[in-house]
Amino acid sequence: MPRSHSTVICLAILSALMLAGCTEQKSTPINIAGNNWLGYQPLFAAYEKSLLRRSKVDDDDHQKLDEVVQRFSFTRLPSTSSVMRAMSNQQLDGAMLTLDEAIQFQNKNNMDLCVALVMDYSNGADAFVINPQKKPALGKAQITIGYESTALGAFMLRRAMETLAIDSSFVKAVIVEPNDHVSAYQSGSVDALITFEPYLHQLDELGGEVVFSSKHIPNEIMDILVLRTEVWHRKKEDVKQLTDVIWRSGLEMLQTGNPQTMEIIRGFSGLSDEAIATGLAGIHLLTPEENHQLEAGELQNIINQMHDYLQSAGLLTGQSRLSVCRE
Repeated sequence: MPRSHSTVICLAILSALMLAGCTEQKSTPINIAGNNWLGYQPLFAAYEKSLLRRSKVDDDDHQKLDEVVQRFSFTRLPSTSSVMRAMSNQQLDGAMLTLDEAIQFQNKNNMDLCVALVMDYSNGADAFVINPQKKPALGKAQITIGYESTALGAFMLRRAMETLAIDSSFVKAVIVEPNDHVSAYQSGSVDALITFEPYLHQLDELGGEVVFSSKHIPNEIMDILVLRTEVWHRKKEDVKQLTDVIWRSGLEMLQTGNPQTMEIIRGFSGLSDEAIATGLAGIHLLTPEENHQLEAGELQNIINQMHDYLQSAGLLTGQSRLSVCRE
């Protein structure tokens, strides 16, 4: 779910990551990156607010957060592709990805990764939107469907076609990058789109109709943090604090909606307050308690089910499987 930034910024960030990776020491922060997806904002907001406060505030309410934050480095990159590229080039210890993206990445690169945190699952924020005038042709005549050139875009398209029983012979699938979703719909170059917020909200205002969304496939579109397993084993106590301190603080900041927090999130996500509210309504952010319960119970089964689906769909080539970070 990428956002567009300049190539210069991307290269500068990647250069900084590479330099950090070349001087790995015991005290080196755990280096994590993600794109600007709204579900990642609690981590980014807590991290940024701690950095802003560190030099001028020293009180018991914030001391624990500030202490834990110093053990991590969180970087925003312009797209999922750039995050995965940095991870595969050994420039990161961890990456924020959707579950299907993480499984495909781990499978393709044969990397030893584990799931350290489930940040959110989509509950309507990802959807198949069609021009109402073209809806009668759905499954009966050829329609053009635009989707993003990512694993998630392809996965959502496949699941929509399966759920709606649309034969592939009636579909012309074309790549349309997120920033072009609205203009492609307006121009009529596509009849439908696999899209997500904030474009989903904009397409709704243009009269687009949602005929399938992530509400139909609960727990399948999940945003997670994966770590190199050896990093988890070396720094598992720090990683546990990431969930219980940084993530919890970020959720609390988001829930209070105070002006400073919203300013940080607007800056990071590029969204207006209205778009942020709409986006949050379409996802479920998991609490630390929900995370612990999921990790101890069904998470590995959910991962395995997604792996088996991707394999049956011909989207995996290797045999390695993603696991949960456990003792």
